[in-house]
Order: sequence, then C-alpha cells, then structure tokens
Amino acid sequence: MTFLPDDDLRSLDPLSARIQEITQALAATSTTRSVIEMILTPAVQALGATAGIVLLVDQTDQQIKIAGSQGYEDVTLTVWQEGPIEDHVLIADILRMKEARYFEDAGALKAAYPDLESRTGALAAVANATLPMFLDQRPLGVIVLDFTEPHTFTPAERRLLAILTDQCAVALGRAEAIVTLETRVEERTRQLQEQARQLEEERAGLAAFMAFTEAVGTQTDVAVLAREAVKILQGHFRDASIGYYRRDQELWTAQAWSEDLAPEVVEVITAGVTSEHPVIAEVLAAREAVFDYTYLRAAMVSPSSYWVVGSVPLTLGGEVCGLLSVGFRTIPDWSEQDRQLLRAVARGLNLALERSEQTRQLQDERAALDAFAQFTEAVGAQSDLLALAGEAIATLRSRFPDASVGCHAEEGGLWQAQLWSDNVPADLVAQMRAGFPAGTPMIAQALRAQQVTFTDAWDARRELIERSGKYSAVANYPLVLNGECHWLLSVGRTATTRWQERDKAIVRAVGRGLNLAMERSEQTRQLELEQASLSAFTAFSEMVGTETDVDALIRQAARLLQQILAVDVAHFWREGEVFRVEHASQDFPPELLARSRLGFTLDQLPFDRALLQEGRRCSSTSGTLRTSACPKQRSSRPWPTCRSSGRAR
Repeated sequence: MTFLPDDDLRSLDPLSARIQEITQALAATSTTRSVIEMILTPAVQALGATAGIVLLVDQTDQQIKIAGSQGYEDVTLTVWQEGPIEDHVLIADILRMKEARYFEDAGALKAAYPDLESRTGALAAVANATLPMFLDQRPLGVIVLDFTEPHTFTPAERRLLAILTDQCAVALGRAEAIVTLETRVEERTRQLQEQARQLEEERAGLAAFMAFTEAVGTQTDVAVLAREAVKILQGHFRDASIGYYRRDQELWTAQAWSEDLAPEVVEVITAGVTSEHPVIAEVLAAREAVFDYTYLRAAMVSPSSYWVVGSVPLTLGGEVCGLLSVGFRTIPDWSEQDRQLLRAVARGLNLALERSEQTRQLQDERAALDAFAQFTEAVGAQSDLLALAGEAIATLRSRFPDASVGCHAEEGGLWQAQLWSDNVPADLVAQMRAGFPAGTPMIAQALRAQQVTFTDAWDARRELIERSGKYSAVANYPLVLNGECHWLLSVGRTATTRWQERDKAIVRAVGRGLNLAMERSEQTRQLELEQASLSAFTAFSEMVGTETDVDALIRQAARLLQQILAVDVAHFWREGEVFRVEHASQDFPPELLARSRLGFTLDQLPFDRALLQEGRRCSSTSGTLRTSACPKQRSSRPWPTCRSSGRAR
C-alpha cells in the first residue's frame, strides 16, 4: 500500500474542515445568488486570486449570463462578458470538453486564445483557472478565477476547485428544484382551493427535503441518511415503494426500504439480488438515472410488484456502488419535478457516500501508520530474528484481538512454525511445528505472488489442513530477501469472514515493517561476518609471514574456515595413489573420518576433478596436501532458522 507523505496527511484536515463548512452553509441555501457568493469567496481566498466570476448557461443552452462576481469592482471591462456561447471560444471549448483549463504563466491564456482581447476589448489575466459546471450531463456554466501574477495550481488547489465546482453545481440544482417545487405549490394554491391538503403535504415534503439536505452536510452515517431519504420519497410518491441498495461484490442488498413492502419481499431484498436483476442490469448498462415505463411484472422479484420503476445509481471512484429506486404499482406520470426530486435526493446520498469513503480511507491510512509506528518503536535497533517476529506478533495481536499469529520458515519442503501467539490451540501448534507443505494453496499463492495474500471465508478442507482452529479469514505475508521468500507471517481471525481495507492496511504495514527490520538484521549479520572474516584473514596472513611449520599453518587455516563458514574441516596427505586424512576438526562426521583414515584412491576421492588437478600441480616426492571443508547441517537461507517452542504474547 502506498502511504501519503506526512505533509499531504496534514493538509487533508484543514481542507476537509473547509469543505465541511461550505457543505453545511450550502445545505441551508436556496437561492442562486447566495450559492454563488458562498462558492466564490472561499475559492478566491484559498488560492489568492485577484477576482472570480460565475457565468451560467441560460435555458436555451445558447447564451451565457453573469450570475455573480467578486474583485472586478474597479475594472470597467473584462474578457468575461455576456452573450452567445459560440462567441466565447474558451467557454465553448471547456463546456464541450467538460474539462477545466489552467493557464499558469503570463501570456498563456492569450497564446491559447489570441482573439480573446481583441473581441472583448479587455486585457486577459496573467494567470487563470476556468472550470465547467455540469448537472446530470447538463452544462450549467463556468467558474473563473483570475490572477495578476503567474500562479502554479497545485494538486491540492485543483482538487479544492473541483470539489467547490461540484458542490456549486449540486447546490444550484437543489435551488432550482426548490424553486420548481415552490412554484408548483403556489400555482396549485391559486388554481384549486380544494387542493389545500395536497399543498400542505408538499410543503411538509419540502421541509423534509431541506432537513435532509442539512443532514447531508453533517451526518456521517450513510444508513441514517438512507432511511431519511426513503421517508422523503415515500411522502412525495404516495403509491410507490422505495428502496436503497448497496453493492456487496456481486450482490445488491437493501439497506433501507419503505414500510409498505411485504415481509417476504423484505426477506428477498435484504438477502441480496444479483447484478442480473433487470432493474440493476439496466442501470449498470446506462450508468445514469433510468425511468422505465415498459417494465414487465413477470420480471420482478414478486408477483405483486411494479409496472414502472425509476432508479438512480450512486457512484464511488467511477464505479456504481449503490442504487436508489422507486417502484409504482400503477402507471404514473413521471413529471420533470419528480425526476429532479429523485435525482436531488440521490445526489445528497452520493455526497454522503463520498465523504464517508474519504473519511474511511483516511482512517485506514492512519491506522496503518499507527501500527507501523508501534512496531518500529517496539523493535528499535533489535536484530534478533525471533525478537523481531515476536514484536510483529504482539503488534498484530494488539490490533486484532480475535487473531492468532505465527511465523514460519521452510525446512525440507515444509513450512514449520518458529514462533506463534499464545492463543493458538495446542493441537494446531503441533501441526504448525511439524510444518505445512509448500503446495498448500494459501502458502503456494503467497510464495508465487511474493506479496501478501488475503483469504476470505477461509476453509481448512480446501487448504488440506486437518486442524483449523476455527479461523474464518487468513492472511499470509511472505518475508522476501534478495528475491526469495525465507519466512512467512500468517494471521488467522475467528470473528470475521472477510478482510476489511483498514485491517488489510494494518497487516501490510506490520509485515512491511518486519521485512525491513529483517533486511536490516541480515545486513548487520553480513557486515559482522565480513568483519570477522577480515580479522581472521589478517591474523592468518601475519602468521604466514612468520610461521614455518606447515602443520601449524594447516591447523590455523582449518580454524579460520570453521569460524567464518561454520564447517567441519579435514586435510589429506597424498601417499602415492592414495589420499589419507592427516587432521580433522573435532566435529567432523565420524563415519566419514573412519573411511578417510583408510584412504581414497584417485577414482574414489570424494572431491571434484578441478581440486584434484590443483593438488597434482602442488605435488612433491613426499606427497600432496589436500584440504576438504564439509558443511555442517544448517539452513542455506541467509536468515538462520530459529528453532523455538516459545510463544509470543
């Protein structure tokens, strides 16, 4: 996982707080003028702009009108003028491409649009940002910021401007919807006195909608907002059933629904329906609101279902993640006001989803950083591998009370536990110490990928493991050095069947910390080995310069090899065509030593031919001296295997 730098993390809090303030202010705003004032002021102040202006497209989509400005009071004429859109090439380009344009250097705007000054009779700004506003694919206009000095628009500034532009578009759409609703109420009041009751209901619905929009700016629980949204829509669409569905992989489960739904229908929609369901499939294909008049009853979940359905998708990161749906048992007249109301409520929910997701991501990153910091602080300059693994286990146990954690190393094709947390069942400990085959699916997958793997709904039978400890979610983090996996950090959890993103981030952070600490340990070990080798070689070189006793030199060379390489050493003397052992280290294998004393012929000699030829070149009439190093029984991995029956807290 990629972690944000500290500076970027610190910049998120004031930006989020500022956006929260603007959202709350816009929630209580119902006029176009007040919306524009609330958007322009923070945009100009945050970026240090000289002036700002909002130009809106009229209902014909052909003309642009100045809806509000700031900072142009002392300027008699600007390049931003009312008139046909086609006459203003910059605005026409931006609305056509649906992309913001940033001109950071002096003359950049004029170079891109050389006719701008001559057409308007005014001077272009030194630096400029122009951002388009769209609502449901409909162009609303543009927001413009001018600067008298060159200005570099940072990613944070561009993100702020994008958010402000989106919120301005939503707020303008809401103001338009409110005006439409109020106009409709007033017209019905003037036309028919007998519709007084309906008028009162619509006023109540408007109040509820305003309360909902205010809640959007403050409420962080999406489920609460979803229930409020259902209440608002049910109050407006009396003959309809309403549901809010959240996507969970391939299933869509109802999170909130109207009270008119029968228990058997609630049971079906809360259990989840697939993406192949006609309503969902149609929305996924369109990726926009769908108001279907030709929906067949036979295609619905239950026989008593609906003729007509209106559905609006909710998106996160470009993916459809939710659905707000209204179904009618009769064929209604979908008025534009009704469509706008449904879209407006869905947009409010979508904003809450985005804010909730941003908050969750930030919390996940902080949790991972905290876990990494906790582990790093605990290990300090520690280089003992078991101690490092123990601290990693302790850190993960403190984060996941329901987890068991173990560290495994490979021996003879089996991954055997070296250290484990004290809550691992005894029968599973025995199996862990005996070792799991490298072909075990979860181990093979981690070794093949050389990166952490997370298994949801873990199944011991699928993994060919006899005793599972009742774990339901498992993670395996391979600890890799020089492209090879030497240890495996495993986490098994009992209280959850699925890994959440925050929990994954914590496992990644601790695993990465342990891998870094082990790399540091290996570097320290290599350095110590090199230093020991250099010291021993220096001592041997000094001895060679003064010692004339060949046997003494041989013994010193043997001791040097034993110290540096941890091997058993023997040297042989050639007598004719036979090599017999002359001297062997104390731990030299007894069976090989006994055979070596009998001697080896050239054909029997257990050395390679290159060494044999080298020995012949140094032959003398009294015989040839050969030295053989026999490796001890130890692991070939750079990190030594740590045999331990102890447990980590």
